[in-house]
Amino acid sequence: MSKNILQQLFDGEIYPSESLCFGKPEYTRISKALADTKKRFVQNLSDADGKEFEKMEDLYNQLTSLYSYEGFVSGYRTGVTLLHEGLKETDNPTQDTAQSQKQGD
Repeated sequence: MSKNILQQLFDGEIYPSESLCFGKPEYTRISKALADTKKRFVQNLSDADGKEFEKMEDLYNQLTSLYSYEGFVSGYRTGVTLLHEGLKETDNPTQDTAQSQKQGD
């Protein structure tokens, strides 16, 4: 018996954030360029400046993670709201179509 998506999410079997863009060539290219640039930049810093840069990068990563999470939640809520409103407007599509045709006569 296969599990539905809610069961898979609850059981920790799927991770939506892992399927974003990590396998795309553009992501790989930009990620490598960023890592190379960071490496060159950090090599020119003093130890104290390097530690300060790492703190700043950690804060940036936390902020990016929070932003990604909020974007996911917002998108999910928007999708559910669209679905809810769509179903609310057409509880019985065949009946709505029949009534519209009668009113047009």
